[in-house]
Amino acid sequence: MYVDDGLFIVSTPRNWANMPLAISSVLKGLHDWAANMGIKIDDAKTECLHLYHSPRSPCLPIPGVTVPARAMKWLGITIAATTTAITYLDHVKDRCSKALQALGTIHTLAGMHGGAPIPVLSRFFTAIFRPRILYASPVWLHTEREGLFRRIRTAERRALLLITRAHRTTRTSLLYALV
Repeated sequence: MYVDDGLFIVSTPRNWANMPLAISSVLKGLHDWAANMGIKIDDAKTECLHLYHSPRSPCLPIPGVTVPARAMKWLGITIAATTTAITYLDHVKDRCSKALQALGTIHTLAGMHGGAPIPVLSRFFTAIFRPRILYASPVWLHTEREGLFRRIRTAERRALLLITRAHRTTRTSLLYALV
């Protein structure tokens, strides 16, 4: 049996030299426990996200662990670490991209002449487009930086212009009111 999406956090107060040893120790204990439970841990999928307080904190190599360059995906959420914070910008970019892929369906439903009425397209926006963008938003919304909301507003504006068949110079607030 395999286990998916496990997470453990190892912390050492300002003693970076001991971090690889601490993580190796925790991993060994985790492997022993898993073996006793009849579970196998796939070392090839084991990742380590290094969270640090200053750029001088080294990212030390840990035997048997892949250290991602910048971010890792856990339970569908892309988490990135910088020198100042944990960021979710990569996650929002990915979610906006997936939501924008749904625009092809809206475009088909809207049609060039006639097409589905705005209330039907509005339901598509509410039921399919928005949930794709806002996936896991309770996790990342509190860390909001203006860049996250700007990306979301841009993607939503593209969908709203298509749904309402409005001119691109139409105010965004009016587009929201129409839908």
